[in-house]
Amino acid sequence: PHVSLDNRDDAIFILKYCISDIEEKQGYQKILGLPLIPLCDGKLGKFSQDIFQVLEKDTFFIASKAEKGLLQNSLHRIVDIWSCDESVNNILQDSSLHTQTNISPLTLDKFMQLFSKQFPSELVGISELRWEPENSNISEQWIADVWKYFSTKVPNEMKLFEGKYQFLPCRVGVGEDRTLVQLSNKMAVVNLTTFKSEEFSDNIISVLKAIGLRTVDTSIFRSEDLTAITKVLKQYVQSNTSFGIARALLYSFAHNIDDEELVRRCSLRFQYVSNDDRVVFRKFFSHSKKVDEMEWDAELCRMMRALPIYQAYDMQFRDLITSPCFLPPPSVDATLLSNKFIIANRQDSLFLKNIGIERMDIGTFYDSYIIPRIMEGKLSQSLQNETISRILEEVPQISSNQKEWKEKVKMLNFIPSQSGKLVSPSELYDPEIPGLSNILMDDFFPSEELRQPILLNSLRILGMQNRLTTDGVIECAKRIATMEGNEAVRKGSSLLSFLDRDIDQILKECNKNDAAPPKTNLIHHDYGDDIEIVPFSQLEERSFVRGSLEETFISELLSTCWLPIDVAENEAILGDVDNAPYIPRKQIVDGKRVAAPKKCRPKEDLWLCGASMFVSMNAVHNSLLRKIFGWNDDVPCYCIIEQLMNLSEKHHQYFNSPAFRQRLTIEVPRMYKILDSNLKDSESDEVNHLMNNSPWIFLGDVFVTPDQIAFDAPDARPHLYSVPQELICFEQLLRRAGVKDSFTGLDFAQVTVNLDRQLNGVKATEKQMDLACTMAKLLSRLSEEDRAGVKSIFLPSVEGTFHLSTIMTYNDAAWLAETLQKSSGKSLHFVHPDIGNETARILGAKSLRQVLCAYESGMKAIPCPKKRIIKATFCRKK
Repeated sequence: PHVSLDNRDDAIFILKYCISDIEEKQGYQKILGLPLIPLCDGKLGKFSQDIFQVLEKDTFFIASKAEKGLLQNSLHRIVDIWSCDESVNNILQDSSLHTQTNISPLTLDKFMQLFSKQFPSELVGISELRWEPENSNISEQWIADVWKYFSTKVPNEMKLFEGKYQFLPCRVGVGEDRTLVQLSNKMAVVNLTTFKSEEFSDNIISVLKAIGLRTVDTSIFRSEDLTAITKVLKQYVQSNTSFGIARALLYSFAHNIDDEELVRRCSLRFQYVSNDDRVVFRKFFSHSKKVDEMEWDAELCRMMRALPIYQAYDMQFRDLITSPCFLPPPSVDATLLSNKFIIANRQDSLFLKNIGIERMDIGTFYDSYIIPRIMEGKLSQSLQNETISRILEEVPQISSNQKEWKEKVKMLNFIPSQSGKLVSPSELYDPEIPGLSNILMDDFFPSEELRQPILLNSLRILGMQNRLTTDGVIECAKRIATMEGNEAVRKGSSLLSFLDRDIDQILKECNKNDAAPPKTNLIHHDYGDDIEIVPFSQLEERSFVRGSLEETFISELLSTCWLPIDVAENEAILGDVDNAPYIPRKQIVDGKRVAAPKKCRPKEDLWLCGASMFVSMNAVHNSLLRKIFGWNDDVPCYCIIEQLMNLSEKHHQYFNSPAFRQRLTIEVPRMYKILDSNLKDSESDEVNHLMNNSPWIFLGDVFVTPDQIAFDAPDARPHLYSVPQELICFEQLLRRAGVKDSFTGLDFAQVTVNLDRQLNGVKATEKQMDLACTMAKLLSRLSEEDRAGVKSIFLPSVEGTFHLSTIMTYNDAAWLAETLQKSSGKSLHFVHPDIGNETARILGAKSLRQVLCAYESGMKAIPCPKKRIIKATFCRKK
């Protein structure tokens, strides 16, 4: 520029002179090109012809003094209209000049462009920066001016500055660190000067500092500007009310943070907040005068529940998200409450209700919290007794309001019985009903402490029974099964007496509560491991429902050990009627004096099944109960077989007793009759095996197996027998068991084998010798075809011992026998002469002559027979 322009005053004078020559406002084009525009940075700008035809950087703006103060980094773009020459200042602000030159008023968008120059480019995208005014080009005064300008000039245009520039002054942390923050929606910043209230104390400010919540640093604003600034700030920062701080807390976390992470971060923030301050902070929310007017949306409620500021009854502070928490029912003993329940007064309760924490109703409190603790034994005895009484006192009111509650509680084991055991109300029986104490144990009645009229009435509401039902019968039976000795017998007898009297009524009431599936007229009787399906429709018109409550009851009644049994020793006399020294009896186990009804029979069946089933000590008269027990039906076949086997085993020991023999002659035919009537082709393999291989057929003096007897047989006792006349009536039963019409060669041969085994080299008696001769002659009379399967036959020798027939010799050359033995040096087994040479030959013995032929070399030394030997030989042939 020209040297005359070096002096700013001279330049202004020249500009004034030039403009004075312009007579019309449209003649400002005459100054185009002159560098006479005074700028705020002390330099001169050049007039241009048209602002739309020049570069953006050559445009200069007319700004206010406040705007000039805010745009310190853009003074080279701002026209100085505050010179000493007022007329020049006015000309520079003339709109005609603006339309013809490159000078323009500072619009909002141009202000935005210049305002951005105040912030270094490296700060773009940073939402918050640490601020130390003394070490920064951004001063407190400048920030105060910015907010004064914004609040007065552009209060409704603040959206243009959102998310761009860091100019909101804040303080954070206990050390009150200073920061500058960008404006944005839902800012986690609190303006502590929004309202003045006694609720907002220094303790609240301390908590906000401790948890790192930002607060607006209003100390740099002028007091006269604060009202307008606060009004603008309301669009972005939160007020210092409970609702505002709650929102600031919510906005301080990511929107999509899950519950677990939210709780964890809140816990970290509050780790340095004292318990007292936590109480104050909670009360700040709960005691707010407008707490009942606040609209707590779901996210805000979640935020408040995540704060560890709630004190539970274990005196620990906790959040309300980690595990379910409740307000306790009113007037509940505090000693019963734990960390599931929050300490709260009336105002606390209202606040907690607003954020979703409900007060637990008294019914739920008892059934879900207190009663389980009673059942687990977590209360002291005195507190437990007091609590149970309190629960029962409130039962009428609770059950009237909550119908389902009664049905649930009646099944919970929390009522102490007379024995001290905890049972459910529905398991108890009314102690004021006479007669029940004879049947039931102490466990079935409430304790003495609960026998007050009001408490008994509550127990009746909860299902305490006044009569024995199917469930009660089964439970009683199960308890009896655990007893021993006389007590088990006494209780079992009482229960049996009750069932004998009332079984019809019990089943009738059972059916009232049951559904109606298809019916069947069959009932299961399980004897041991086998299950027999026994028809009973011929006794009663009523039928049992399979799969019903009735069938379940009957099944458990039959399988539970509760029925008293007669435990007399095996050799004891069962009354004067029998007067027998031996009665088959099933052995008891571990001294047990009760058994399952399915394993028992009445006394009259003792001789039929005493070896395999127990005998009931008491009689049963009710026909329906006898039918349920299966006592109207015949004794199972396998029990009869086992009984016969037991009698067979003991028979020889007691056969000398006339009473025993007489009893056998009565009972055995009775057993055969049952077998003959009930034995089926589908009988189990075990029963068939026992029948075919066991000695169960009684012949008056002995028990034999089916293979030892035939309908047509020789007298070969004690090996083979003929069916006696008195057993002919059971021909079908005997044949089914394998009894044959007659014996075969194999049977006869087996007798000789048995004799050999029995003697084992010892000389046979005369009777055994006669039996052997008889078997040999019977075998010899059979055809070769009938003897084809016979492999081993034993014959008696002249010495009386038995030998295999094929190694024996019959003497058809008597004069040579003694000489041959001496000369050959060999021991020959000669068949006993009563057998006969022909019989011996047929059965495989060798003749003496054959033996001589085998030793031809020895014939030279054989002398002629003596005269007496020849004479004796011919005499026998006659």
